[in-house]
Amino acid sequence: KVDSMARKQDSVFWAPIRPAPLEIEEIRGYVKADSIAIVEQKKEEGDSLKGSKSKGFQPWDILIGDRYKVGKTTDFEIHTPYGGFNTVEGFNLVYRMSLYRRWVKRDSLKPDARPRVTRLEITPVFRYSFERDKLVGFLRTDWRNANTRITLEGGRYVTQYNSQNPIHHFVNTVTTLYLGDNLMKIYERDFVDFSFRQRFNDRFTLYSNWTFSQRSGLFNNTNYTIFKGNKDSYTENRPVNNEALSTQFDLNQAFIGSLKLDMRPWVKYRMRNGYKQRVDGSSPFFSVEYKKGFKNIGGSDVDFDLLDVGIRYGVKMGIRRRLDANVHAGAFLNNRSLFFMDYRHFQGNRTPIITSDPDGSFRLLDYYSNSTSDKYVSAILHYHFRKLLLSRVPKLRMLGIQENIFGAVLTTPASGTYTEVGYSIDGILRIFRI
Repeated sequence: KVDSMARKQDSVFWAPIRPAPLEIEEIRGYVKADSIAIVEQKKEEGDSLKGSKSKGFQPWDILIGDRYKVGKTTDFEIHTPYGGFNTVEGFNLVYRMSLYRRWVKRDSLKPDARPRVTRLEITPVFRYSFERDKLVGFLRTDWRNANTRITLEGGRYVTQYNSQNPIHHFVNTVTTLYLGDNLMKIYERDFVDFSFRQRFNDRFTLYSNWTFSQRSGLFNNTNYTIFKGNKDSYTENRPVNNEALSTQFDLNQAFIGSLKLDMRPWVKYRMRNGYKQRVDGSSPFFSVEYKKGFKNIGGSDVDFDLLDVGIRYGVKMGIRRRLDANVHAGAFLNNRSLFFMDYRHFQGNRTPIITSDPDGSFRLLDYYSNSTSDKYVSAILHYHFRKLLLSRVPKLRMLGIQENIFGAVLTTPASGTYTEVGYSIDGILRIFRI
């Protein structure tokens, strides 16, 4: 065990104690070890931001972003601006800033124990549409510690019909400008969102989300494309669905709440460096979620009840071989009044590049055609190989290439049964998958 004062004494204190002076290489080693110890201490205290390379604010930080130390436990960050293109907004620009504050509390009786860290993050987000000549945005406040997280958001913003954002803005920009395929469908909402997470232990976590919003439809405002021949390929800014005759909607209000319980009932632990750690994958992951739309509260126009249950589990089949399963089943117990964004959506994909979780999404499913306001069952199986075809080449395997075989099934009353089976490659440049 290392004395708590050991790292607080300088070289003058240790010089008369050592029987022989340190060699140059030993001095370099201790300097490196001290630097690593400082980094680890900052991580424990919740300081995960990289320090600024410049001293203070520079004019070009407005364009490229940077981080600034405001106080010992307070940081301010200008995020690097980004944007994209879609047929509703044309080109758009997203700009964010964040203020971080940490409170670190250490146990004086247990100096080696991990500190208790509480964090506060305040982030304003701005989004400008050049084609609409309109600025929208929202303010996000997030407070959390190891077991509790509370988030409050409010403002006006554009969002995809599927709140999980299945279409990445960069991918949509490429497919729209170069292929004439405007995949992303969006609408505008004025909203106040409140979310709460309580982690009771490693086995049980409770989530609660509440939102009041006014939703309005948006329409295409541009047919610009790199290749003029693609102009006629653009589709309207409304999804096509097998169940709904039309997904277009009038201005409406919605007050919606949900409760979700995540469970790992048979989780196992191991001891490492004196700390108890959870063994990932040692227990199946169960979830139960209930979501309700409340009619006539604050003028709310929605009235529905949705129950969803799921199980997710990964089984190691050998060295770097793994079988992952993700199954969900649910039903709308009441669907008297809801709009298309309230349907149960599924993670689809219509591009060669997959940006969503491969174990929780379909590879070829249309984004909205199978969405439902009725009952449904979905199952996704994913087998990761250590060596199959390309991964038998050692150099490719060392680059992180991993081959997979997957199968998926989705059943709804209106769309019937959708099935896909295929082969995929993960880890291309450590990032992409096809």
